[in-house]
Amino acid sequence: MNSKDGGTVGKKCQLTIIAIFIIGAVIIILCELFEGVITEGFEIGIELTAITIIWLYIGRMHKRVRKKFEETKEKYKHLIDTAPDAIYMIDLDGNLKMWNTKLKELTGYTDEELAGMNIAKLFTPESLEIVKEKIDYKVKAKKPTPPYEVALKRKDGSIVYIEVISAPLLKDGEVVAIHGFARDITQRKKMEEKLREEEEKYRMLVEMAQEGICIDDENENIIFTNEAFARSLGYQREELIGKNIFEIVCEEDKEKLREESRKRKRGKASRYELRFVARDGSIKTFIVSAIPLYKDGKFIGSLSVNLDITERKKAEEEVKRMLEKEKEFKRWTAHYFFNPICIAKGHLSILMEEVPEKYSKRIQKALHAIERVEKVVYNIVTRGEIKE
Repeated sequence: MNSKDGGTVGKKCQLTIIAIFIIGAVIIILCELFEGVITEGFEIGIELTAITIIWLYIGRMHKRVRKKFEETKEKYKHLIDTAPDAIYMIDLDGNLKMWNTKLKELTGYTDEELAGMNIAKLFTPESLEIVKEKIDYKVKAKKPTPPYEVALKRKDGSIVYIEVISAPLLKDGEVVAIHGFARDITQRKKMEEKLREEEEKYRMLVEMAQEGICIDDENENIIFTNEAFARSLGYQREELIGKNIFEIVCEEDKEKLREESRKRKRGKASRYELRFVARDGSIKTFIVSAIPLYKDGKFIGSLSVNLDITERKKAEEEVKRMLEKEKEFKRWTAHYFFNPICIAKGHLSILMEEVPEKYSKRIQKALHAIERVEKVVYNIVTRGEIKE
C-alpha cells in the first residue's frame, strides 16, 4: 500500500470514531432529557454500553491501522533490501543508522558489525577526506551534493569503487542525518582504466610513427595531428590545430584536394600525391592515404597518413636530370664518333678502288679495325657497355 492509501484509511478511521462519539453523546443527552422516565441504573447501563462500543471499535480500528502499518513497513523494507544499490543513513558524526542488504554485500560486513559503525572504517584515507567534505557541505548548505566517486574498503581489505548520491535529512529545518545511495562502479572503473591504457598505447604508436597523421573534421579543419606531421611542415602541433587543410596546400593542388575530399564524403578511401606549403614557404611533397570517418552513420571527417617524400622527389628529379644528361652525352657521342667513322670508311672504300692490289689488303684491314671501333661506340651509346 502506498502513502496515499494509508492516508485514506486514516481519514476513514477518524471519521468513524467521530461518528461513534457523536452517537454516544446523543445517547447520553437523551438520557438527560428523559431523566424522569429512565431510571438511574438504566441510564448508567446505557452510558457504559455506549462507552464499551466506542472502546471496542477504537481497539478494532487500532488493530487494523497497525496491521496496515506493518504491511506497509514490510513492503518498503522489502523494496529497500532488494534495491540494486546500497541504501544507507548516517548521523552527523558518520555513524550508520540504517542500511540495506546491498550495503552488506558491498562492504562484506554483517548487520551486527555494521550496527553503529563509523564510516571512517569504510573508506580509504583519501576517499574519507572527500566524504567528510561532502557531509560538511550538506550540513551547512542543507542541500544534496552532485554524484561523486570514492574508494570503499571492504572487510577483507579489497577496494571497490562506488558512486555516491546523498542528501541531508531535515527535521524542523535542521539537518539531523544524511541518507543516500551507493552504486558499485568497480567494473566500470576497470573498463575505463583499460580504455585509458589502450588509448595511451595507441597514442604512443601515433606519436612514435614516422609518418604524419592528421584528422580533420567534415569541413576540412584540422582537429588532430601528430608530432611527425607538424615537424615535417615546420609547425608546432598547436599551430596546426584549427587550421583548414586548404590553408597549407599548394594553390596548384587545391582542386585535387577538393576532388579527393568529395570522394571521402561519398565513403571512398584514396591515395594520392599532394604538395604542402611549409611554415618557411618551402614546398613539401607527401603521399596521402586518407579514409573517411563516420559516427552513427554520419560523415564526421577524415583520417590521413601522410608520408613525406620531398627528399625522394628531389632524388627522383636528380636521377631524371642525370638520365637526361646521359642521353645528351650519348647523343653527342654518337654524333662525334659515327660521323668521322663514316667519312673515314667512305674515303678508304674509294681509295681501295684506286690503289694497286698490294695496298688494298692493308686498306681492308684498316676498314675492319674501324668497324670494330664502330661496334664499341655503338654498344657504349645504346647499352652502356664497352665491348664489340
